[in-house]
Amino acid sequence: MSAVVVLSEKLDSMAAPLLEKALEDTVDRDVVLDASGVNMLGGHCLEILVSGAKTAAFGGNRLEVTNPFEDFLRDLATLGLSLEIFDAPEDPK
Repeated sequence: MSAVVVLSEKLDSMAAPLLEKALEDTVDRDVVLDASGVNMLGGHCLEILVSGAKTAAFGGNRLEVTNPFEDFLRDLATLGLSLEIFDAPEDPK
């Protein structure tokens, strides 16, 4: 069963420890991140999200971002990435 994590409105360095903890607590299962309320995505939280996606894929799980708010997508693009970064590879090895 997937764990659902509702992301904070502002994913900056202050939100990073809580985000990291939320992903650590769900490391053994698929995770659905609800990004509907995110209006700011900073580099540190993006690093945590990318790391979480890679960790999930390595463990045979998925980290999926749902309902991304326009600002989340804009900040993701500004940082040089897209939602495709969260697509788990077929074989994570």
